[in-house]
Amino acid sequence: MTIHLTDAQAQSLRQDNTSPLSVIDPQTNALWYLVSASDYETVQEILEDERKQKAIRKVGIRNAGARLGEE
Repeated sequence: MTIHLTDAQAQSLRQDNTSPLSVIDPQTNALWYLVSASDYETVQEILEDERKQKAIRKVGIRNAGARLGEE
């Protein structure tokens, strides 16, 4: 789902593009941040790399434990 910003919101976003724009959901008071698509994609890549590294470490630890049990 894509939400279109109002002119005032878009202007606020363009005024300070050095940091994410924070927005508040008026019904829940939840704080959200708007980030550029390129920043979002970069973060997604970093998170995916971290997930892969975690899986690799988990397998390594399991294999090391198995090897220790063989001795």
